[in-house]
Amino acid sequence: MQFIKKDSFCFKFDIHSAYHHVDIFERHTKFLGFSWRLGGKVQFFKFKVLPFGLSSACYIFTKLTRPLIKKWRSEGKEVLMYLDDGLGTHRDETVCASISSQVKNDLILSGFVPKPEKSTWLPVRQLVFLGNYIDTVLGILKVPDVRLTKLRSSISGVITDIEERGVVRVKKVSSVVGQIISMSYILGNVVYIMTKCLSMDVALSPSWNVDIVLSGQSVEQLKFWDKSVSEINGEKFINDNSCQSIVFSDASHTGYGGYVMNTPMGTSHGMWSEVKAGRSSTWRELSTVDRVMTSLLHVFRGRRVRWYTDNKNVVSIVNKGSMRADLQKVALSIFYTCLRNCISNDIEWVPRNENEKADFISRIVDCDDWGVSSDIFQFLDSLWGPHEIDWFASDNNNKLPVYFSRYWNVGSSGMDAFTADWQGVNGWYVPPVCIVHRVLSYLQQCGAYGTMVVPLWRLSSGK
Repeated sequence: MQFIKKDSFCFKFDIHSAYHHVDIFERHTKFLGFSWRLGGKVQFFKFKVLPFGLSSACYIFTKLTRPLIKKWRSEGKEVLMYLDDGLGTHRDETVCASISSQVKNDLILSGFVPKPEKSTWLPVRQLVFLGNYIDTVLGILKVPDVRLTKLRSSISGVITDIEERGVVRVKKVSSVVGQIISMSYILGNVVYIMTKCLSMDVALSPSWNVDIVLSGQSVEQLKFWDKSVSEINGEKFINDNSCQSIVFSDASHTGYGGYVMNTPMGTSHGMWSEVKAGRSSTWRELSTVDRVMTSLLHVFRGRRVRWYTDNKNVVSIVNKGSMRADLQKVALSIFYTCLRNCISNDIEWVPRNENEKADFISRIVDCDDWGVSSDIFQFLDSLWGPHEIDWFASDNNNKLPVYFSRYWNVGSSGMDAFTADWQGVNGWYVPPVCIVHRVLSYLQQCGAYGTMVVPLWRLSSGK
């Protein structure tokens, strides 16, 4: 993609039996042997040329063709090779044809034999290279229809087995996962996140030749790909690397925090429950991304976001998911939040010393984050309700769906109740004791009404 530009011309070539051009040193051929039963008799064979499947074969052949690449690029030709496949490009059709002819001649003089049926020497603007469809007229890369058809057929086979037998062969599931991941360059990181549950089911299998029962999440992921693969197919040549919001987030043992740079009142903070505080640091950091994003949806919706965290595991999990079920659940929540709200989230790691403000926010302990019991609320609501807005709450203690919080919380309708007009609303007020007088004054100023709850034990303590 460093070479190909919109409206440019391309040609491609394929080397016939590429590895077989490389001879193996005679004394070493015995190390590349195998036995095979032929005609009722076991016979021994050995490779005299570079075999497919040898771990060093890709490295060796790449080094062998490197002088050709060096020659072409030193001459200003935009040519690349991936093993035995090559691609050349130029904006001018005549120049592209000339380069194509020279490259073909160099290959033949070097002893390689181009494969005619897989080579396209005449300059074109649409071709398939390395399994990807290139269209320079539209300026996009796509997964070819033949690959999509094969994938849908494989998914259909797995779903049919599940519906008819309740189980499916591990090989079939693994094949589907492999096909989807092979499309990662075009489809993006979604291929990893939306195959993780399938991969977990495969990893739990004792062998390739057994039947397994897929989890409900795995079945949902299969249906997602069957329905959505065509909709997300396509990658533009020119990627938008700009960002409209820059976010920093961090988690501590007591709570989570995050803020949006250059955004007034763009701070999110919350406290962990006792159970959540005892979870792993990775879970807390990952959940922080989920909670801060959900809390600040009004800022992020429809935007490209650059997100910074000081946990490297979080970066990997947000992009590719996790094989741990609890972490994968949070990763999926982040993915679906971005999908539903058209958010493009580019997450990156930063050192801890560059994330000090988010760290400070996460360590804030809100001593006034208390609330009344549900029984008391229901009793008072039956007397003076129905109440419409909980003006001083958090996502841990809100008693109504509509509530205002000190900082942005998941589901909060606003930040800082004093920025809203309380008039005409039957409010539920459970404020910090230290601002009771301010709440009463603002109630009178707005001509508002509602129910206020203040703990007597706090009043008697002198606070």
